[in-house]
Amino acid sequence: DILRMCMNLRNNFARCAEQLMRDGKNDKAIELLDKCLEEMPAHNVPYNYFMLPIAELYFKLGESEKGKKIMANMAEAYTQEADYYMSMKKDQYGSLKNNSQQSVSILYRVNLMTKQYLPEDELTAQIEEDFKRLEAVFSGKPQ
Repeated sequence: DILRMCMNLRNNFARCAEQLMRDGKNDKAIELLDKCLEEMPAHNVPYNYFMLPIAELYFKLGESEKGKKIMANMAEAYTQEADYYMSMKKDQYGSLKNNSQQSVSILYRVNLMTKQYLPEDELTAQIEEDFKRLEAVFSGKPQ
């Protein structure tokens, strides 16, 4: 329950920061996003889908390194998670298929975002490579 509440809080931080950005208060938006990460760090509240808007706001606000750090964390975590699910035998994997599908879906969004905001970055190339590999495994297509 507490982790779900943190997701809601992260979402509220992102929405508030987005409004601050729209109002031209970029410094306040960055300060708010930084506060979100300070209060709910990845080691206490693992990054999930609700971190995507926060990373994107960092990119839009010119804080690319902060956005990149979030993307790297998410890419690593969701790649490992998807690899774990897909390494299981079919009889074990069946009930977890939705979990692996969610991991691949989030990696898809991370892949798109890094391509948009970090097109020439080494991280983007690694994320795209991992995503393509996992997508092929998930869809049952040979690599």
